[in-house]
Amino acid sequence: MNNIVGKPQYGSTTLVTDPRASVLAYTVSQMLQRRQTPSATSPMESVAEAWERVLGIHRADFSLVAAPLVPPPGPLPEFDELVEEDLARRGVATGRLRGIKDKDREISETAAAVKLDTLRVDSEYAQLSQQSMLEGVWERLLDNEPDVVAGVLAIAFRDDEMATRALEVAGDCVVLELIAPSLDRAIPKKKPGVNRKGAASIVRASGIDRRDAYRQFVLGAALLAARESVAVAPGIEFVDVSVLTLESKADAVAGGTPKGLARFFITRSAIAHANRSLPADELVLSCAHASRISLGRRGGLRPVTMEYDKTDKQAITALLDPDGNDRSVRERVGQLTTDALSKSGEIGSKQLKRLTENGSAVVDSVRRRVSRTD
Repeated sequence: MNNIVGKPQYGSTTLVTDPRASVLAYTVSQMLQRRQTPSATSPMESVAEAWERVLGIHRADFSLVAAPLVPPPGPLPEFDELVEEDLARRGVATGRLRGIKDKDREISETAAAVKLDTLRVDSEYAQLSQQSMLEGVWERLLDNEPDVVAGVLAIAFRDDEMATRALEVAGDCVVLELIAPSLDRAIPKKKPGVNRKGAASIVRASGIDRRDAYRQFVLGAALLAARESVAVAPGIEFVDVSVLTLESKADAVAGGTPKGLARFFITRSAIAHANRSLPADELVLSCAHASRISLGRRGGLRPVTMEYDKTDKQAITALLDPDGNDRSVRERVGQLTTDALSKSGEIGSKQLKRLTENGSAVVDSVRRRVSRTD
């Protein structure tokens, strides 16, 4: 099946997808339901969980961001504790005459009252100061200030399966770029299945099954990044997502040309109303403005030509960990800046100029399409 999506599919009810991925997802879910003891994980369950993570990556749950609220100050010390602390600090003996002891205690009580008031005022002032600072950042986030939005997204993407970054924030639209690992690194070679005797077993996954899963994984991770963007940035209404890949580590080291796997444009409204029980490819085809997605003849993703500046290769290579350490990849994603893109020319200014010229037209076009479908 060779399906190239070249026009918006928003609200379409005609879904073009391979049912094999859905069958595999059903098999995986059945395997996990048969688990006898949740605390013990067998090799079969480990494989099933790995496939469930790949096929259901876009279904992850997370909370929507809310206006920040600094918690109230913690409890203050007890008055009697402060009195005893002051008496001990001044070395007042417990066996002194009652008159002298009462005088000492009165002095300590006064000191304790002053200290308690000071602690209360300091804690309330610290709370108000922090609340004021956070409210300022919140207002900037609502106004879609690029630096604030990019910083929030870098934190949100830190633990994602794919290295992800926000290229630009133009008004209420954010442009995302994901670097997908190769099929061999992303998809397990074994899957839950049935052996020749009809018993549940771990079997070798066919090339078609793995390509099907890779398609779901790539598009699912892209959808997840779009969902995270609108969840943590309340002012973002449109997400432009591109997924690129370098086929091997050798390509990354040698500065190979990145290959485009998918690109789509999705709105906050479409994300909110998407049925996440569907496979990732069906969701993209049904609710996203898919402009460049290529589904290969046997169900897998086929590289497609995408517009990008060749000097982007430095930044793309920087997203990939030469040692294959995924955690290091994720930690470095948030550290990339436009300076990294500018080492070999004026790539940063070129991208910004292109987004400024085309961003408004694209957003207006999508708004018109959405209004016609609503």
